[in-house]
Amino acid sequence: RAEATGFAVLATGGRIREAGLPFAAVHRLVSPIARHLEQLRPTLAARLGHALADGVVGSGRLGLCLAVLELLRAAAADPPVLCPLDDAQGLDALSLDVPAFAATPVVGEPVAVVLGSHDPGPPPDPVRQPPTLAW
Repeated sequence: RAEATGFAVLATGGRIREAGLPFAAVHRLVSPIARHLEQLRPTLAARLGHALADGVVGSGRLGLCLAVLELLRAAAADPPVLCPLDDAQGLDALSLDVPAFAATPVVGEPVAVVLGSHDPGPPPDPVRQPPTLAW
């Protein structure tokens, strides 16, 4: 397990019955690190709080993605954070967008985001297609 190697693990995944609930998986992802909200800029903390409470983002999708990214960075100060998201095909669209965004700019950061899916069908668009590893 990752905990044995010094990572804090924030695991979540898709649940088909929650696919219509905005931010269901994001809520499960960030709940264990909510104590770091005070380290965010007030506007980002408010954006995240409103999105999780109301399930509404409006035009502030980028702000929400930035808030989760900054929260992961704050939580990863010690120890590093591993975010495995399993069954990505069952994530609501917004819960998939947030970790997909967060996974990109964490190069050089003590944060790793891994998306896994077992859906054999074609994805609706390239952003939602988790990379496939061939061995």
